[in-house]
Amino acid sequence: DEMRQRLEDHKQEIIDRAEAAKAAAKAKFGEAVQTSVGNLVDRFTANVTNLTSIATRIEARIAELTVKGNNMDNSTALLILARSDIATAQDKVTALSTALASALASDTPKQHMQTVRDAAKAAQDAVVTAKKALEDTLKQVRVDGAASTTPAL
Repeated sequence: DEMRQRLEDHKQEIIDRAEAAKAAAKAKFGEAVQTSVGNLVDRFTANVTNLTSIATRIEARIAELTVKGNNMDNSTALLILARSDIATAQDKVTALSTALASALASDTPKQHMQTVRDAAKAAQDAVVTAKKALEDTLKQVRVDGAASTTPAL
C-alpha cells in the first residue's frame, strides 16, 4: 500500500511539473510574440508618422507653388488620396495591435497567430500603398511645379 501511495504521489508530482513547464512555455511564447509583434507595430507606426510628415511637407510645397500661380489641382487631388491611404495604414496598424492583444489574452494564443500574421501583412501592404501614393503625389507636384504659367513669347 505504501508503495502504491508513493507511486501515486510520484505520478502527481510529474503531472504538476509538466503543467508548470507548460505554463512557463506559454508565458515565454507570449513574451516572444509580444516582443516580435510589438517591434513590428513600432516600426509600422514610425513609418506612418514619417509618411504623415512627408505629406505635410508636400502640402506646404503645393501651397507655395499655388501662390506662385501654378495650377496644382492634380497634385492636391493626389495628396488627398495619399492622406486617405495614410489613414488606412494607421487603422491597419491599430488592428494589428488589437489582434495581438486578443491573441495573447486567449487561452490558446497559437491558434490566433494566423490572425496576427494576416493583420501584420495587411498593415505592411497599407503602409506600402500609402508610400506609393505619396511618391505619385510628389511626381505630380514636380510636373505641376515645372509647368510655367507665363505664356511663351
